[in-house]
Amino acid sequence: MASLAYDDRYAEPVMIMGHGIPSAERRVAWLIENALLEMQAAGRHAVRIVDIGCGSGAVLIRALVCARSLGFVAIEGRGVDRSGDDIMVARWATRGWADPAIGLSFEVSAIDDALAREEDGSVDILLYARSVMERLPIATRSWVARDIRRIANRLIIKGEHPAVPAGGAR
Repeated sequence: MASLAYDDRYAEPVMIMGHGIPSAERRVAWLIENALLEMQAAGRHAVRIVDIGCGSGAVLIRALVCARSLGFVAIEGRGVDRSGDDIMVARWATRGWADPAIGLSFEVSAIDDALAREEDGSVDILLYARSVMERLPIATRSWVARDIRRIANRLIIKGEHPAVPAGGAR
């Protein structure tokens, strides 16, 4: 199956076969696609995806496009990052989107505040940047982990696995 990639030259999602995407991103795209396929097999037509530590929004955008290509008809995406500059880039990249099946928002927020505002079990797929947890104060991590368990039906960790060196296995 094709993986999704984001071509920054055109500021719109394009399908490719996984070439040129770093291995960690291919793994995340594969996990997202498989989660969506499981939901589709269960008869689901709607999905809510939240990306904590979304950066410029590329992973969330690919996930939403993947959901749409699989036939989901009610797709909600929420990207959260503490960097106002990254959120501005994400909003710019999605300007002019006109698919009525996709609702998308990006917001600047502290991660623990963003998680606390979510309802129990409200997130079908939670994308979470590994680096976000690493930057949190130790005392906050247990509260964040509790909120993740409370809100997310599926959790996909973005970023390199600690056992794999940056750039992938050699």
